[in-house]
Amino acid sequence: MISAGAGDDESLSEIRECFMDGCATKNDFEKALRAHKDAADKMRSEQREEVAALLAAGLRHADWSHACFG
Repeated sequence: MISAGAGDDESLSEIRECFMDGCATKNDFEKALRAHKDAADKMRSEQREEVAALLAAGLRHADWSHACFG
């Protein structure tokens, strides 16, 4: 639960599987999902999103480094 709340995708998947198998409650899964989303939202930044878009467009590290940092 703690690592899912820190934004770890794999941990969230494990909790989802536990919920589907009946070994975690709906409340447990909801708490983990909300905490995971909160962590992901805190990690977002305009600069990270720009770099992600450049990488998705196929630019190499040297290209996006120069584009972002001059």
